[in-house]
Amino acid sequence: MVIHRDVGLPVYSRVIKGGFEESMLSSFIAAITQFRSEFSWDEPIWSAIPISEVITAVQTEVLICAIVTVEQASERQKIQLEAFGRDVGGLYDHEEDTVREMFHTPELSDVFSRTFDPIFESYFDGALLSRYVGVRKDLPEHLTPVADAFHSLSIDYGVTPEAMIKAVILGGHSESNAYQMVLEAIDSGYMIAGERKLPPPIEPS
Repeated sequence: MVIHRDVGLPVYSRVIKGGFEESMLSSFIAAITQFRSEFSWDEPIWSAIPISEVITAVQTEVLICAIVTVEQASERQKIQLEAFGRDVGGLYDHEEDTVREMFHTPELSDVFSRTFDPIFESYFDGALLSRYVGVRKDLPEHLTPVADAFHSLSIDYGVTPEAMIKAVILGGHSESNAYQMVLEAIDSGYMIAGERKLPPPIEPS
């Protein structure tokens, strides 16, 4: 979630995993807004700061970028948030008039979303939204269970990370190890992503 430091209104938000009800998101926005009102403008920017057990924020000169996680943010997620903040701050910290205008112009708001989406996906778990159609031959030996899981699944429309994780678990690995192996294979570029397309709809009988 990205909000304007001065105005306090959301500029961009993105949910990549289910389980967050609208009322919960509203409480998160309230917590971030409270953080904004209490935070000193003299505090350093570009540094990840915990707001609560599940909310972490990074300030730019004009914006506050925050993530909501199901548990305390990992060091990896903090680094990702800081890098995301530097990128969006580099784009909009010197375009404050444009950011303010966005609140009153729906068309400009849509442009913001199209601009933020690829930046978000390059740093966070956007890769977990993709479907994968192949495994590179130079996959390290310790990630072989991922390749075995992938080849055990149908790839007609690509394989989701969730499906690979479940298949690795069925292969006898713990849930945490399965997640770590699949995430490492994706993050390191060993999985070949296909176009994001869904199976055709089932025709009514």
